[in-house]
Amino acid sequence: MAATGESELVVELINRRRRELENLASDGDATSFLYLDTLSILKSTGVVAEGIQFLKGGTNTTKTVIEWGMAELIANEEVQRNIVEEIKETVCERKVEVKRIK
Repeated sequence: MAATGESELVVELINRRRRELENLASDGDATSFLYLDTLSILKSTGVVAEGIQFLKGGTNTTKTVIEWGMAELIANEEVQRNIVEEIKETVCERKVEVKRIK
């Protein structure tokens, strides 16, 4: 988990943005789209964790990309089916061996 100072900073940024969105909505103005807005569906702890990772520049970028990719696969059943079909077409009945992976 992140240090308390980082968490407090991210929580303050999140709260500030939420207040801005509430004010814009009450005024009837169009809101601008920010990365933080995409996190609005996450629980607060998830938003803080993602915010900290975003601010740090994704210190584990490969890991982060794989995690996001897996999350997208989980959320999209059609893509999962396409991947399974592609694997079946490529591998067929052959045994998968390291020397054959290019």
